[in-house]
This record gives sequence, C-alpha cells and structure tokens, in this order.
Amino acid sequence: EFNVFRGIQRNPLFVGILLLTAMLQVVMVEFGGKAMHVHEDGLDGMYWGVSIALGSGSLLVQQVINIVFKYCHLHYGNWREAKRLKASRRLSTRHIDATSNS
Repeated sequence: EFNVFRGIQRNPLFVGILLLTAMLQVVMVEFGGKAMHVHEDGLDGMYWGVSIALGSGSLLVQQVINIVFKYCHLHYGNWREAKRLKASRRLSTRHIDATSNS
C-alpha cells in the first residue's frame, strides 16, 4: 500500500486500539515511576516532542521504503521475472538419458 493512512478512519477497532495504546503509554511514562523504570516525574514537554517526532519519523521512513520498492519493482521486476522463468524452463526441459547408468 503506497499511502499508509488510506482508510484508517474506516476501521474503528484499529483507531480504538491505537488510541488506547497511546493513552496507556502516556499513563505508564507519567505515573509509572519505579514500576516502569522511568523518571518519577515523567517526561517534560521537550522530551515528549522528541518522542513523538521519532515515532512519527517511522511513518516517513515507511513511505520512502514504499517509493523505493515501487520504483525498483517497476524497473527491475520484469527483468527479474523473465530471468526466473528462463531458469525454470531450462530446468524443466532438461533431457534425461534413460540408457545411461549412474
């Protein structure tokens, strides 16, 4: 899928799980203290910003991967498929000599 956000609002179960996970992570970081091995006062605003930026950066990386894959598949996919089929034909049409003993 080229656009990772397409149709996200049409799946309420996914959106609910995503929001619940985000809320639980905030609660654990802010109030977890010693139980979660985080700072007792939680994170300040700057570190929350860094955390959100790093998390959303993975979406950007996925978009780049999708673009590179689509480009490579369009330009090299047919060549690779033809090479595979040629090798497959060569293997399946090999002549077997029934008179020779191994």
